[in-house]
Amino acid sequence: MEIELYIAQLLSTPAGNSCVRAAEVLEVSHDKVNRLLNEGVYTGIDLFAKAAPNLILEGGQLSLDDYVVDKPYSDAESTLW
Repeated sequence: MEIELYIAQLLSTPAGNSCVRAAEVLEVSHDKVNRLLNEGVYTGIDLFAKAAPNLILEGGQLSLDDYVVDKPYSDAESTLW
């Protein structure tokens, strides 16, 4: 499996992506996806470099949400970080 195929799957999956989901979509084993990701160090720049030729980068609006939703079992009082 090649990283380009995995990136295409990421770009086509709107939310809830995981190795298991990628394996289902790509019809490969979960271990194959996991090995691919562990073989190298990939960043958001790698994803952008592969996707950039297919993007229209003029006009429009980019909206990012970095809000973190607390999990029901998390300790809101914890300051370990």
